[in-house]
Amino acid sequence: DPIAGIAPAISRESIAERLAEARERTLLLVEPLDEEQLNTVYTPILSPLAWDLGHIANFEELWLVQRLGDLEPLDGDLARLYDAIENPRAGRNELPILRGEDLRTYMAEVRGRTLQVLERVEPGDGDDPLLHDGFLYEMLIAHEHQHNETMLQLLQMVDGYEPVTADPTSSAEP
Repeated sequence: DPIAGIAPAISRESIAERLAEARERTLLLVEPLDEEQLNTVYTPILSPLAWDLGHIANFEELWLVQRLGDLEPLDGDLARLYDAIENPRAGRNELPILRGEDLRTYMAEVRGRTLQVLERVEPGDGDDPLLHDGFLYEMLIAHEHQHNETMLQLLQMVDGYEPVTADPTSSAEP
């Protein structure tokens, strides 16, 4: 148990586990949906789910892979498509965003690169404020959870949506 007022050490393993848990939860939310459902605008105040998925991965790529890992983007044009400020929600489905297998591949490739950065950049290392107490990793996890909340709002509008009942933490071995 941590001593009161002293945060436990941030470990690579705990960050990797929490990143995996967040992604597993995200993918479970959309597992029952087909491509049409993922790309439908159900309301102008929420993004199509395919945009959210690409945005989650692109945000991770921008902040962790590029900024912290100093790696080139997989596709430099994606940043403008997944910029939440430049692209109003109602028009996001009209953008040439990633869809289908291209979207899933991008998400997986970004996560692979994130884990490579995590292997070489200690979460609490140095004087970089982005690394202090694992700040940047925590920001990415919180960002994905935040998008899960808005995705759940949209999923309430999808006729016949039945969530996957699997517990995302049950796949871990004791």
